[in-house]
Amino acid sequence: MRPAPSLIPSLALCAALVVSAQARAADDPKPTPATPEKAPVRLPEAPTPVDPPSGQPRVETPVTEPPAQPRGQEPSSRVGPKIETPPDDRADAPGAAKAKPGAAFDDLAARTAWGAGTGRRIPIGAYGEVHAGFEGSDKRDIEVRRLVLFFGHEFTDSIRFFSEVEVEHARELELEQAYVDFQLHRSITLRAGLLLVPFGIVNRYHEPPLFNGVARPMVDSTLIPSTWREGGVSLVGRIGDLIGYEVAIIQGFDASKFSAKSGSYGPAFLRGGRQGATDGGSLLSTAAVARVDIRPTVGVVLGLSAYHGGASQGKIEGGARITLLGADVRLRRAGFEARAQWVGAMVKGADNVTTHLRLTTPTAPAIPDLAHGGYVELGYEVLRHVGAAEQELVLFARYDHVDMATSVPAGMALAAEATNRQMRSAVVGATWRPTPSVAVKLDWEQPLEESDVTALAERDGKLRLGLGFMY
Repeated sequence: MRPAPSLIPSLALCAALVVSAQARAADDPKPTPATPEKAPVRLPEAPTPVDPPSGQPRVETPVTEPPAQPRGQEPSSRVGPKIETPPDDRADAPGAAKAKPGAAFDDLAARTAWGAGTGRRIPIGAYGEVHAGFEGSDKRDIEVRRLVLFFGHEFTDSIRFFSEVEVEHARELELEQAYVDFQLHRSITLRAGLLLVPFGIVNRYHEPPLFNGVARPMVDSTLIPSTWREGGVSLVGRIGDLIGYEVAIIQGFDASKFSAKSGSYGPAFLRGGRQGATDGGSLLSTAAVARVDIRPTVGVVLGLSAYHGGASQGKIEGGARITLLGADVRLRRAGFEARAQWVGAMVKGADNVTTHLRLTTPTAPAIPDLAHGGYVELGYEVLRHVGAAEQELVLFARYDHVDMATSVPAGMALAAEATNRQMRSAVVGATWRPTPSVAVKLDWEQPLEESDVTALAERDGKLRLGLGFMY
């Protein structure tokens, strides 16, 4: 039986659809399981363009990435040399309760950064002081004692330059420091150039707000001829938190310029023999000097200094050598302050130096072969009881003693020359610091004994006023 003719077209169409569907299934790949879509990464959007004033075309601002830093170099906001300001050395300073014994600090320089101690970077700075003295009714004077400008530059994070240019007595221009630091390690720095000699307290920290009294202690103007600087190289470092040190090789004294006569700082003695890397400074005689600071607990510093070296510079027949030894202690606790320092000076070949000096000045006083001196100072900060957080008012008293000729070479003293050149004085006064970097000073000095020492120019006024600053 044959199908009806009307069904043939319908069967043909169904067969074609089936074949077409099978062909598409064979060509298509097998479906894969759906995977979760990742969250899109959001890129910084361009700032929304702001319509310009009427009549001006709109300027599109493209999105740009910050420039890549060279490998090993990170962006820095530092703009100058790093001048360290040690943390506060007061046991009751902010944060001291959390500080472990022996935490790093360095003398009264802490007053410039109470509770800070991380240092500041400045391209320029200064310190200065003005003195006024009153003695009797006919001796009154005022003087811009010194103005010192700091200049520096940081070449890299480990190489820095630092310098000080001083104008003294408002007319004398001197280079006080000029050196380059090479930081070899986190706690070791190599220093080369014109250096402050690391001996004693004030020679290193001589900015006026950092010590009490209008004038520096007597021993720091005679046996330690501050500000004392010489050309050389030193190694500065720390051993943990307890010990800081500096060891240096520097120019030696020039003994041909020693003098036992009185000058503006008292008997010139070693002061005249400083060279300071000036024109014609000699290296024929060099010296070694070392300084160690020991910090057994917060608020206490014990210091030891030693110097030894030649001083003839090829000019003294028979030669000359100088040895200096020093010890000091500083204490600050609960408002109380105490300082004490002792220095001894020994001149080997003092007779040779005296003979050389008398070739041109037959009546020149003998250079001593042994001298010593020191001071003791006590103070109390009174504003701690009235809640003046930034201010200080320190009332203090100091006893100074310097013997510039404990002994002289046998047969060298002249008949008219006093061989016991001693100076003793008592100083009482006050130091007001309205801010740590500014000091207003008032003191009274009473000489207790002066033998063969004329009145000292720096100590003409027994009542003295002073203004000092640093930044």
